[in-house]
Amino acid sequence: EGEELLFVLEGTMKFLLGNREHILEEGDCIYFDSGIRHFGESGGRKEAKCFMVIYTSPAEDRSLKS
Repeated sequence: EGEELLFVLEGTMKFLLGNREHILEEGDCIYFDSGIRHFGESGGRKEAKCFMVIYTSPAEDRSLKS
């Protein structure tokens, strides 16, 4: 459970989100639900550098949903 944000600082990323492929270049950003299957890798000759923020609610908040 949670949310994620990926920001590409340098290079190119090939990013799979669910069954869709996204090509992210320097300056691009993607925001998504962490529950969706996802995977990323450098997509060019130069290694990609990214900044990623991952948010999950505190355990006590998750227990209220049960």
